[in-house]
Amino acid sequence: MRFHVVISPGKSIARENDGLIIAEIELRDVNQHFELPSWIGPEVTAQRQYYNSFLVHQPFRIWSLHDKMAAAGTCGPRQY
Repeated sequence: MRFHVVISPGKSIARENDGLIIAEIELRDVNQHFELPSWIGPEVTAQRQYYNSFLVHQPFRIWSLHDKMAAAGTCGPRQY
């Protein structure tokens, strides 16, 4: 599973995607229970804008403010 995590600028190692951190959780199986940390954002596993192949061509820095807010779950319904 992949989740969107927003942190302050300058903490990301890739300048083109500064401010975007994607945390991955490796599970033993799909039914494994786990607790999400309070700082985790919405699950983005199936959202292609978070794929590395997409971020190479459409980096986070050029996303619109609305798209960034929607991705972070601060605008409209959160997608899981």
